[in-house]
Amino acid sequence: NLDIEQYLEMLLLQSSRCKICNEYIDDSKSQVCVDHNHTTGKVRGLLCRECNTGLGLVKDDIKIIERAIKYLEKMQ
Repeated sequence: NLDIEQYLEMLLLQSSRCKICNEYIDDSKSQVCVDHNHTTGKVRGLLCRECNTGLGLVKDDIKIIERAIKYLEKMQ
């Protein structure tokens, strides 16, 4: 539950970049997602749609992400 001032401050602090991939996120094209912990509701940061979707697809599960990293490293 961010108000517009908090949202704009976060966008400024992140230099309009996704917290995960560091790509520029364009607020005017609805590419900015407010990422939050689904258990606590605490806002974690602003993400691009792709990174936000990726976290959702792995259910924010660190073990799945770690296994994905190992897989990618092994298969390079």
